[in-house]
Amino acid sequence: MLPIAYYLTNMFTGSKYVQHFYLFSLAKGSFDEKYWLLVGGMILIVLTLIVKKIQRQR
Repeated sequence: MLPIAYYLTNMFTGSKYVQHFYLFSLAKGSFDEKYWLLVGGMILIVLTLIVKKIQRQR
């Protein structure tokens, strides 16, 4: 449900609330937001791996 809510927020409000994490930035001709999305995705992947490692140790 969270990804759908994020997608709908991007679609209907534009970059008003998500600013650097706007999914449809290429439609405006801006590529800068894609770097923010890349870094944010990488951080989430690393955090997931850390949490999984901690859970396995228990």
